[in-house]
Amino acid sequence: MRKAVQLLSVFLFPAIAFAGLQTQPVAYKDVGVELEGYLAFKKDVSGQQPGVLVVPDWMGVRKPYKAIADRLAQMGYIAVVADIYGKGVRPSNSQDASAEAQKYKSDRKLLRQRVLAVLE
Repeated sequence: MRKAVQLLSVFLFPAIAFAGLQTQPVAYKDVGVELEGYLAFKKDVSGQQPGVLVVPDWMGVRKPYKAIADRLAQMGYIAVVADIYGKGVRPSNSQDASAEAQKYKSDRKLLRQRVLAVLE
């Protein structure tokens, strides 16, 4: 029950600054396309930690998903937000987001490839 409450709090409470948290952009490539996700983890933790992959909605990597990664990291996970669209491709409205998302809705292989790229 405690874990369920902790996970629920990830989505309900506003973002706050967490002490001992390391966050940074994470650059990687998929078949020559530059991508830039977001990585969050606790500093000064020894040993292995579980990881969580966060795949954002059609608006891509942005503040709310970074906040989710920060909260997960504070709970002891290494969290990474995947960049599906590419470095610098950040839709600013639903029309642009729809156009970007359609590329991946019609090509599920490419979507899987982008998600797997961040894990590699």
